[in-house]
This record gives sequence, structure tokens and C-alpha cells, in this order.
Amino acid sequence: MATFKRFGRKKRRKYPIKRDEKGKSARSRCFEMFEEQISLREIAERMGVQINTVEKYYQQWKKNPKLEQQLAYFKELLKKTAPDRERTIELIAKICRIPKEQVETILHQPHGLRRILTGKFYFPAHADADHKRYVVLELASLISDHLVKNGGKFEDVSFAFQRWMKENKEYREEEDEDTKEENKNILFLRRILEAETENEQSGRVQPKRLSLAERDTIRKWGIQSVKKKQR
Repeated sequence: MATFKRFGRKKRRKYPIKRDEKGKSARSRCFEMFEEQISLREIAERMGVQINTVEKYYQQWKKNPKLEQQLAYFKELLKKTAPDRERTIELIAKICRIPKEQVETILHQPHGLRRILTGKFYFPAHADADHKRYVVLELASLISDHLVKNGGKFEDVSFAFQRWMKENKEYREEEDEDTKEENKNILFLRRILEAETENEQSGRVQPKRLSLAERDTIRKWGIQSVKKKQR
């Protein structure tokens, strides 16, 4: 029964949206008065709403002054009678990188469209973009500290950064090649040990378990591993 209540029914608002004779909500009218630079207390008195509600609307308006226009625009596109409604939902799903069915579910929730436009939902696409922003911010901080302490020009920093990126790429390619070679040697050694184990289990005794070539290969591999660790 609890599961049915949670997933089987559409969530509804506790109170209906109050609209004026033109069909505008209190939030829309507050947004209009924010643009007119009317004080928050005067707006609360005119609208007959609490001051904390007006302050909440004001914070939303500061983040995106065109939010109400965007909501009205998307609501027209998402009307059930709109000819391109399905295509609009597909585009939203593509931008947010979520299934189309998840977009439909969000739109059926109270303030679902508003929460999408204001970033109240966190999607995988945001995680990747946020990580890139963090990397950029970290690099900018390091470069800023360097310029403040040591001075220099943008061209010098840009050249040094590009050179470092190139050297780092070449080093990583060398590391990848060394890893591949080491994996080959490990595989070769494992096969030898498996053959030795099989010989012991079968009771065969060999005077020389490894050939000279095999011993040289293992010795070279060991020397290369030690040199690599000493770098």
C-alpha cells in the first residue's frame, strides 16, 4: 500500500496557485515588480504575501531574471496539444542525458519543469561538466599564484603549459609501452611456472627446468623492473 501511494499516484500541490484576472501567478507578478526595482516590503504589502515568500522569489529572480518567461515558453511547447511536444521532451532528455521516461516523470511532479530549468535536479551530464570546471579552477589558481609570486606574461605561461602537456603525453605513452612489455614478461614467466608445476605434479624430474634463453629473459625483465622503480 505504501509503495502504491509513493509511485502509483501523481503528486499534487497542497494549495492551488492563486492567479489574478490575467492568469498571472504571484511569482510572475513579483518578478515583474523586481524589474521595476520596487522594494521587497512594498511588494509583500501589495501582493498580500509574507515577506519571506517575496525574499525567496527575489533570490530566484536574481539567479535568472527571465525564469518566468522561460517557464511560459516551455509550458507552451509541452502542452498536450502542442504538435512538437514529443520532440521537445526528447531534446530535454538528450540535453540532460536521461531517459525520456524520466523527463515525463519529472514533468508530472509539482514544479518539475521549474526544477529542471533551475538545476534542482542533478544529472550525470552535470557531474562531468562540474569536474571539468573544477579542473579549470584548480589550474587557474595555480597559474595565478605563480604569476603573483614570480611574475611573467601570459605568453610565457601558455608556452610552458603547452610544453608540459606535450612532455607529459610522451611520458605517459612511454609508461604505457613499458607496461605492455612488462605484462608480456609476466605472462611469459607465468607460463613457465605453470609448466614447472605441471611437471612436478606429473612426477617428471628435469635436470634443467629452464633453458639459458629463458633464464636470460627473466634476468633482463628483473633488471628492467628495478630500473623502472629507481626512476
